[in-house]
Amino acid sequence: MSEESDAARILVVADVEETRDGIERLLQKDAYRVDPARHEGDAVVIARRDPPDLILVSLGGPASVVVTAGRIRDRAGLSEEVPVVVWLGHRGRRR
Repeated sequence: MSEESDAARILVVADVEETRDGIERLLQKDAYRVDPARHEGDAVVIARRDPPDLILVSLGGPASVVVTAGRIRDRAGLSEEVPVVVWLGHRGRRR
């Protein structure tokens, strides 16, 4: 088995490209395999194709993203043992 195949697979779901790219780079530096997705639909397709060990979801988008975080795992048919972690993003500072 190769070292890459032993690494944990993390699905990163974030609608902001810079956020996805930044998280992906940070995780890859620590030897994680990262699958980026822009939204729930993409995340479900990716998770069905190659189930992740962890799902990270940004809540920086619309309110409906909160519901999305709980549905990705269910729609992909993944075990409840696959953790889903959410973080609150931001769109810039308001003055």
